[in-house]
Amino acid sequence: MPSPLDPEAAPLSLPVMAVRGLAVGLCAGGVVGLLRLSHDRAASRLALWLDGWREALWIVPLWFAVLVALALILRRIVRETPLISGSGIPQTELALAGRLSFTWWRVLLAKFMGSWLALFGGLALGREGPSIQMGGAVGAGFHAFWHPSQSEAKPSLAGSPYLTGGAVAGLAAAFGAPIAGVLFAFEEMKCRRTPPLIAVSCAAALGAHVMVRAVFGMGRWNLFNSGADKAGTEAAESRTRMATQTLYNFRDELALEIENTWTRYLAAKEQKKYYEEAIGYNRETRDAYLEQFKLGERSLLDVLDAESELFNSSTQYATANGNVVVGAYRLYALTGMLLPELGIKEDPLYESPRDQKEQRSFPLD
Repeated sequence: MPSPLDPEAAPLSLPVMAVRGLAVGLCAGGVVGLLRLSHDRAASRLALWLDGWREALWIVPLWFAVLVALALILRRIVRETPLISGSGIPQTELALAGRLSFTWWRVLLAKFMGSWLALFGGLALGREGPSIQMGGAVGAGFHAFWHPSQSEAKPSLAGSPYLTGGAVAGLAAAFGAPIAGVLFAFEEMKCRRTPPLIAVSCAAALGAHVMVRAVFGMGRWNLFNSGADKAGTEAAESRTRMATQTLYNFRDELALEIENTWTRYLAAKEQKKYYEEAIGYNRETRDAYLEQFKLGERSLLDVLDAESELFNSSTQYATANGNVVVGAYRLYALTGMLLPELGIKEDPLYESPRDQKEQRSFPLD
């Protein structure tokens, strides 16, 4: 007696094929959606962590060591499962043509892990190939489940509608384009346009599209987020990253400006000290010339030259003193202590525990 699970026992109607295609699409969409969601979350957190430690020199050799470890792991995975090398689309087409067989769960796990690690390491990896091969592996798993009469470890997948439906679902889940996934099956993979295959492909594309949008929130509606708009959330996250980057840039510019202002402030103080000494020397010289002029040992021109030198020294001292005062107030402004130093009461727009703390100042003589 033939097994009721074996579709060769009796021809299957189009609704049954559509239901099976929907199951394939939901599972394939779940696999691709899990890959996209886990990678996006990990990549965003990694970017924030690396950006927070961007000034630490030890992060460079550490991340280089991580990349080397990822390369070794990927090398081991490809050696264990050579079929996952490349995009995976040719392997799927060969399996559909009956010229290649594989163990579906090994290919699925290896492709998922390899794609995730490659994306995590920053390698250029498109969505299309890995998603189609993983979807095809899911379809091959359903083919093995619904064809229990094929007892071999690697059953023939020639013309399998479930393999085609899985590939269609993978493409639909990767790009959110179910129609493109269906067209891919009949144009790129050159499948025959039979009613059962069309029913499986359309149902699989629909199931994958619903899975990535409803469950994983990669669309305008998300059942796990109370129906919130995922596009709005992504836009808010993008604005947050831009604001964080702007904040880091502002901090760098502020630190550089404080450092330059402090350097100019110290230079002005040194110049003020030098010109103050020069004023004393020039004043003594002027007084000595004036006494010598009274005795007839100096001319009036010598006295006027000494007076001119004293005037120039006084002017330079006043300029240096002004630079010191301006540098001090600029440092107060850059460090947020200008108003307290001037005795001006602040009128903040909001109160916070930080605003209630006593402002600290430092003397700038």
